Amino acid sequence: MQTVYSGKDSFKKIADIIAQVGATRPMLVCGKKSFDTLGVKGFLQSLPVKFIRFSDFAPNPIYESAINGVKVLQDNQCDFILAIGGGSTIDTAKCIRRFAGMDAGRNYLEQTVVSDTVPMAAMPTTAGTGSESTHFAVIYYKGKKYSVAGEDVLPEFVILDPIGLNTIPEYQKKSCYLDALCQAIESWWSVRACEESIAYAKQAISLLLENREAYFNGQNNVYEAIMLGSNFAGRAINITTTTAAHAMSYKLTSLYGIAHGHAVALCLPYVWQMMLRHCGTEINKKFLSIANVLGCQTPEEAIAWFKCLLHDLKMYVPFTTKDDIIILAESVNLQRLQNNPIPLSFGEIAEIYQNIFSQM
Repeated sequence: MQTVYSGKDSFKKIADIIAQVGATRPMLVCGKKSFDTLGVKGFLQSLPVKFIRFSDFAPNPIYESAINGVKVLQDNQCDFILAIGGGSTIDTAKCIRRFAGMDAGRNYLEQTVVSDTVPMAAMPTTAGTGSESTHFAVIYYKGKKYSVAGEDVLPEFVILDPIGLNTIPEYQKKSCYLDALCQAIESWWSVRACEESIAYAKQAISLLLENREAYFNGQNNVYEAIMLGSNFAGRAINITTTTAAHAMSYKLTSLYGIAHGHAVALCLPYVWQMMLRHCGTEINKKFLSIANVLGCQTPEEAIAWFKCLLHDLKMYVPFTTKDDIIILAESVNLQRLQNNPIPLSFGEIAEIYQNIFSQM
């Protein structure tokens, strides 16, 4: 269970959280430069505790960064973790929290989970990943993506203050928005979907769509709603996890250097298009429900709408060669597609990539 604080100036609840957990040596995990532009910094400096800052990590965090973070936490005897930043920041903090109680002489990814972890609060500064409300984190070890998962990874406290959305770059803003929208859609059609996750997904889609135009026009009065929509999407995938569109996105990100949300959004309409070839009555009902919430009459219309959204946001398809199609298809772990409502073969995955790039 999480305690969630939302709204303008909700970051001030950090003081109450620290008092509640009795922290005296809190660790702050935040970006090298992005954090300094936020109004939160002065508030934290005014508190009667000294934060030990850790910023030695990069987007798509690597295992070594988490190791360094664990050392900082232990050397300073930190008793609380506060993560303020985007998905990479929060995922790094989650891994530090998970690894801190383990044997430093062995690979953390191969060890048994230790349940005695320091308390944690997460404050996202982007609206997209939903990482603040998921029980898993992504980390890269020797160039390979790993998922660190468990209830001990989920932060006890979440702060949804829209203050970070004032300075987010335009491309990142679009990518994060698309990530949240894709998470909500994928969680809805997931084989693990349930009434609770679908309710979260429906709320996420509604909030994201109702406030999209104002959000991209920089009207900060809708930032809180967008932040909440992103969080609902995170809560949905916390129950279901993601499906084929996410599984197919990772190599696009590493091969072409595009953002994660951008890559997922390029995949989603073509994955959906492929699934329509094989879907039965029950899954088609679910596809129709998703389409209706998107404001469309049929799944086919929803797919076309999504492609138009990418065009309107200028989220273009990167350049590729014929050889890249095979590289991309071979990169997809078929085991990770078990959550997808329709099985996809290697040939169909390659065809999906081909269809994506045929739009160039």
